[in-house]
Parts: sequence; structure tokens; C-alpha cells
Amino acid sequence: MSASSPLPSAFPAPLGQAQVPAELAHNPLIEALLALTFEQEASLAALAARDAGDELAVFEELRRASE
Repeated sequence: MSASSPLPSAFPAPLGQAQVPAELAHNPLIEALLALTFEQEASLAALAARDAGDELAVFEELRRASE
């Protein structure tokens, strides 16, 4: 997963640092769900940057989401 967003998040902790029980850590379904949720968070950060008028931050967030 890519680095966490520097912008405020609706989630209590960066998803890239989510605590997953050991028995689920390598479950492909759990990994896919975490990846999708992280991409959604990055997309929301890009939208927030756009709304704030920070075009450079928009491109940076979209780049991070695609990593």
C-alpha cells in the first residue's frame, strides 16, 4: 500500500497502518478490501484538496492512489 495521506481523514487511523489479526493478515479478501478502502480515502483527500483550490495536492493524492 502507499503512504498515508497528509490530509485529514474520516478514518481514525491511516488504513495503511490498520491493525489486522494475524490469522487474517494474508487473507486475499481482507487485503483487497483494505486496498479498496485506502483508494477511496485517497480519492476523498484529492476531492478535499480540489475543493480547497490546491491543484498540486489533487495531482499528488491521485498519484498516491494509483501506486
